[in-house]
Amino acid sequence: MSQEESAVDSLWEFVPLSEYRLPVAPAQSVASDLWKTVKRVFVRDQDPLTEPLQKERELHGLSQVQLAHLVPSLEWDHASAALEAQLRDWVADSDAPFNVRCLITPPYVDRANMLRQWAQRHDAQVLQAPDLEMVLQARSMVWPLADGHLWVIPDLERYFLRHSHGLGMVRDLLNHACAQHGKKILLGCDSWSWSYLRRVCRAPIVGALTLQAFDAGRLERLFCGMAEVDAGSRLCFLNAQNGHNIITVPDGSEGSRVELEHLAAHCRGNVGTAVNYWRESLRSTEQAPGPGSREDPDSDPDSGQLADSTHRIWVSSLLPDVTLPSGKDEDAFLLMHALLLHGGLDLAGLMQTLPMSPNRVEALVERMHQMGLLEERKAVWFIRSIAYAAVRDVLVSHNYLSDDF
Repeated sequence: MSQEESAVDSLWEFVPLSEYRLPVAPAQSVASDLWKTVKRVFVRDQDPLTEPLQKERELHGLSQVQLAHLVPSLEWDHASAALEAQLRDWVADSDAPFNVRCLITPPYVDRANMLRQWAQRHDAQVLQAPDLEMVLQARSMVWPLADGHLWVIPDLERYFLRHSHGLGMVRDLLNHACAQHGKKILLGCDSWSWSYLRRVCRAPIVGALTLQAFDAGRLERLFCGMAEVDAGSRLCFLNAQNGHNIITVPDGSEGSRVELEHLAAHCRGNVGTAVNYWRESLRSTEQAPGPGSREDPDSDPDSGQLADSTHRIWVSSLLPDVTLPSGKDEDAFLLMHALLLHGGLDLAGLMQTLPMSPNRVEALVERMHQMGLLEERKAVWFIRSIAYAAVRDVLVSHNYLSDDF
């Protein structure tokens, strides 16, 4: 079996947008109430007579070295290989009914990485995203799409700004792409941006794909595959509240997957946010070495050991506090919505987009950063993945446009 076929048969599956299936929380839980907070993800003990096996607040976070062995950064090569298999016939068919295909993914899924890997496989040309000034000044662009047979545009969200002069470029690009008969163009776009663009310009909906949701079964396989365990050893991930065995590596789960079902439902199948929650929740009975100390990268985070070389990692339900703005803080809602709608923005982009003074924008960004809602990467501001579910819920409850995932 080829790498591409193996990938399709594994975790990564690409489906039409209409076939995206949101994971469902366990029937016995009231998910709509349970997931109102980002501080508690994993299910707590339902039996009040049962004492927790570990006092969660006495557990310690793991070091970056330890986490790198238990939950390393997601690799997207298998996802890219699955996309390759999904699109193989379209690429080969010179008479395909549509020349533009779209890949739509929610935040925290590294779509650009996947598409650049796909482009390398096909020696396709990749269109480089413009800067903010180009987006605002664009009138009639000269696009190079006619020069090659196969093009990839990995980040359509970078070609517009929700501004009176910020839509000309993306409209021109989409019109030009759809007019390139005989060429193949693969577009990638953030799911929030896609929801907006579908309402303001001609978006090629036919043939759009997305990564299928990660349910409890997929998450179990993913987490088992990510964790490193020595030959002859077993690694148990235990619910720190009730001692329930969530996953055993390399064996998988034993019995109920209720914690993973809750996690999948809370993250709405978003693999990127699920991995970040899982990483944030892992705990040990021993304190991680300090920044100046030496650490054995192969050391187990828990000095305690069960029989048969089985090591324990505790999965805590207590995650870092994230405070949401009050229901009357409309400026904060506008800022959060703008960041999601554009897949992140720098300060200049926020100042162009938001109906408030530059000083107000800077102060609001700083305050929301301190609240734990925002993070900065290369001068671009994003909603933190650990806060995304709560932010999405509050925006939807206030009738802001959202994505379909």
